[in-house]
Amino acid sequence: MNHLKNKPKVFLSHSSLDKQFIERVASDLRKCQIDPWLDTEEIRHGQSWLKAIFENGIPTCDSVIVYFTSNSLTSKMVQKEMDSGIISQLSEDNVSFIPYISDESIRPSLRRDLQALQAPVWSESNYNEMLPKVVAEIWRSFFERHVLSAIKDEKVKRLTAELELERVKNKGAETPFLPHEETDFDHIYNAFNRFEYVSIELYTKNEFGTKELLGKNPSIIRLSINLISIFKVLGDIESDQYSEQALGTKIFRDISIGIAHEFNIAINKGVYANLKLNIDFGNDLLIFGLLEKIFSPQPQSIPRNTPPILISSTKVLYSDKLNRFKYWLVYHAKLPSSIVWQKTELL
Repeated sequence: MNHLKNKPKVFLSHSSLDKQFIERVASDLRKCQIDPWLDTEEIRHGQSWLKAIFENGIPTCDSVIVYFTSNSLTSKMVQKEMDSGIISQLSEDNVSFIPYISDESIRPSLRRDLQALQAPVWSESNYNEMLPKVVAEIWRSFFERHVLSAIKDEKVKRLTAELELERVKNKGAETPFLPHEETDFDHIYNAFNRFEYVSIELYTKNEFGTKELLGKNPSIIRLSINLISIFKVLGDIESDQYSEQALGTKIFRDISIGIAHEFNIAINKGVYANLKLNIDFGNDLLIFGLLEKIFSPQPQSIPRNTPPILISSTKVLYSDKLNRFKYWLVYHAKLPSSIVWQKTELL
């Protein structure tokens, strides 16, 4: 165990007023071959706290332990670290979120989503009793995450092998794509490989369901997004039908944590977003054949006085060409791993 290189790394979210307890926790975790991430130890002199925590801290850890006390409940930094949007992103990245409370009087003061989680009491009085359970939970989460990572790596290896097999089967061709596909897809790539403005309206809903723009925080933010990176979330298995609203939701979900940090706003379950591109993205996709319009057949007998809108309907679906183009992007390493965006200005 003394030479174990692959070991868990855990982020310790806490109030500085609880420093003595957390430093004791960090010391005992090290004895159990667990690397704690503490702001007092990891952040260099002159380095930005937000950048260190949200870029070099939380994303590099296997688990996040948050210690809720009367002090941490009023800590603005802990509130940022425990934003519900960040917790949701942790779950998607298979990073374990492990909460503890100092005593039962703290539980009613937690957010409702946090109250629904199992959060044992951990204090000086039961410290030695709880420590082995905490250590076991960290190690279990670590192994579960690495199993999922191994499965993902295996899928990538299989896809790479399939691509290589396809290349061999293509009778010596340089790529598994026909010459006219290479020309067409290269043209489409150049057309979409540009930045366009995006406006994002942030709002809440009152008890009557009416939309209300955020108050003190910026209610509308403006970004520029690389259009080719949108293909990362375009045409997935959720639905074969194209929807501007659904696409906007997927884009916002991918960039919400970065937006929250950049604009210093809290994006939680009570905040909704309406994302609008500065162009008619759907029409551009139709022009290049990446979407197709499907007209539903008219019924043989139409009741008299039926409104025209009910006689026939049109669906806009993702085309087979879109899947082929995304395959081309992956094959040529032209598809970004996440949405690429830049901050422009507040409206």
